[in-house]
Amino acid sequence: MKILVISHMFPNEKDHITGIFVKEPVKELINKGHEVTVIAPVPYAPNIGKWKKYNLPLETTLEGIKVYYPRYLFLPKGKLLHLSGFFMYLGIKKLVFSLNAKYNFDLIHSHTILPDTACALLLNKKLKKTVISTIHGTDLQQSINKNKKCRDTIIKTINNCDKTILVSSKLKKILQNIPEIDINKLEVIHNGINLDKFKVEVEETLIDKYKDKKIIISIANLVKIKGHEYVLKALSEIIKDYNDIMYLIIGNGEMLESLKNLVKELHLDNYVQFLGQMKNNLALQYLQLAKIFVLPSYNEAFGVAYIEAMAYAIPIIACEGQGMSDVITHGVNGYLVKEKNSPEITTILKDLLSDENKRVVVGSMAQKLVLENYSWTKKVDEYIDVYNTVLKR
Repeated sequence: MKILVISHMFPNEKDHITGIFVKEPVKELINKGHEVTVIAPVPYAPNIGKWKKYNLPLETTLEGIKVYYPRYLFLPKGKLLHLSGFFMYLGIKKLVFSLNAKYNFDLIHSHTILPDTACALLLNKKLKKTVISTIHGTDLQQSINKNKKCRDTIIKTINNCDKTILVSSKLKKILQNIPEIDINKLEVIHNGINLDKFKVEVEETLIDKYKDKKIIISIANLVKIKGHEYVLKALSEIIKDYNDIMYLIIGNGEMLESLKNLVKELHLDNYVQFLGQMKNNLALQYLQLAKIFVLPSYNEAFGVAYIEAMAYAIPIIACEGQGMSDVITHGVNGYLVKEKNSPEITTILKDLLSDENKRVVVGSMAQKLVLENYSWTKKVDEYIDVYNTVLKR
């Protein structure tokens, strides 16, 4: 099968983390013998300051994947978002038509509704291919309520796709509540993980550094919806009984300074470390040191970091009603708390810190579930089933 993937989130030489959930299934499709070409459009930007991250080659090979980085017009702060697919189309159409003349793609798989899938459908007026989209969360949860033009564009785009894949039941429920949506075109396929990359040895220096600590860890962008502040408030209660804990926060973002201020306010300076953003293989080393993974994100479509922690048999704490509700049975293979609820987090942390056997049992159940059901090998088989079903129509 010859597949064209369109994703502005696809990783690059300057950002190895964003869009890893797009790169990994592409790698697995190639491993299964399919031909995949990736177009990862990049906004026009000056080569100065924060914009330097967009100074990328027009094409490259990334981990064996042929990737093109054409430029397109993208307005900051979501201005004219409903037209973003058209702007992307203008920037990449020449390249796409040229590549299709060479490869004759069987289908287009685009990631995010705006701008990528809206762009794919404009391209398809000429290409006449099967178009499949994947919605990862933010592209629906925030954009659908931005304004009427965005809402109408998203609905039209979803209905014109041959199939729309959603990474959790939470996202499907959002769309099922919109009368105009053709729900027969919706399919839930969770994200997965690359099990091979988990064979990462922890450096002895890290082991020695934290050998006397019970590690609690979060891995996420430092934005309000991730709920770090509620973990810190829980921690201020925990330290009254446990003075050997250390809360490691991996990630960066707009909430960094306010979270640091909260740490000082709660007198947690000796119990919290902000480690910043880091490459995945290093983050996995820190993850293996942890007793508990906690991320009470209250706007989460499906977080891969939770699955990564579960793969290492680490009990996780997530928010109920979010993407992980598809995966977690409370108290069996993880824990679900109400959003913005520090007391619940406190209770579960104390329970797990005081009972090593419970940590082991819950962590083992989590690991079993992930190893059996959440490898990218299995998830991509689900993708391929969707491809074949739609192509046969």
